[in-house]
Amino acid sequence: SAALSAASSTENQARAARLAAQAADSQVEQARATMEKMEVDYNRFLNLREEGVATQAEFEQIELGYNSARLGYEAAFAGAEAAWAQARAAELGVEAAFKQASQIAELIDDGTLRAPFDGRIATKSLDQGTIAGPGMPVYKIVGDGEETGNQLEIGFRIPEVIFGKTYIGMPIYINLLSCEREIQTAINSMGPEVREGGRTVEVISYIPLDSLCLLPGMFGTVKIPLESRENVIKLPDEAVIELETEQFVYLAEGDKAVKRVVTLGLREAGFIEIVDGLTGNEDVIVIGNRYLTDGAKITLRTAGSDSVNAQGEPD
Repeated sequence: SAALSAASSTENQARAARLAAQAADSQVEQARATMEKMEVDYNRFLNLREEGVATQAEFEQIELGYNSARLGYEAAFAGAEAAWAQARAAELGVEAAFKQASQIAELIDDGTLRAPFDGRIATKSLDQGTIAGPGMPVYKIVGDGEETGNQLEIGFRIPEVIFGKTYIGMPIYINLLSCEREIQTAINSMGPEVREGGRTVEVISYIPLDSLCLLPGMFGTVKIPLESRENVIKLPDEAVIELETEQFVYLAEGDKAVKRVVTLGLREAGFIEIVDGLTGNEDVIVIGNRYLTDGAKITLRTAGSDSVNAQGEPD
């Protein structure tokens, strides 16, 4: 980032300032050595002048050199102190720059949105430049199913009165408007509490994402078989024609289709229980029945051991 780059540049400047301070220390040592040598000469010529061996002019020349060396040392010492002060200031600047870079990186990290799972963006709630606060929705993410083992989560609620009849692993059946089939699955989890408003319990199930007719957000119906009955008459769903006023099937009697009103019971796995209207010995037309009328002539074509196809002709 730009802040980290600036901090690195400041660090390079601090390194250069430290090298300059170290060079200034070397100059101080050189100036000290020169001053000490000139001080020795100064003291020697001072004694020689007092003894009358050295002239005043020679002494003054040595004195001038000594004073110059002393001033040079003092200047070098002051320069070294200034260089080290600059180096320390640069190091403080480096610390401040990296701290600022860390704070900026933290702000950037806090401002980066990360989905808790892989998926696709379904909707965007905010436009670029909008100020978003904590808890404000920005995107709606639709998962690809990997976080649930390539399965689609189905969520629904059941009345508390049937809660005691349901259990984890209980088979249920899902019908979606987009799929022309009933999907069998099982209850995966159940909520820990009853919602006060509707006295219902949350239930979660999963269905495999193995069909193009499945998408998140779809609406469907759930069938929960709460009881099981033995030795009952049951027909495939498609054999029964359900209207608002009645439910009926077509029987094959000779070369005619005969309408028979029936009473329905439980539903399970694509089959419907027939409570009343059939004895179990009739030939029920399963395929082609929706094109028939009562008394229509038919031509039977056997499609299996438990079903009969029919082609109808008007009387």
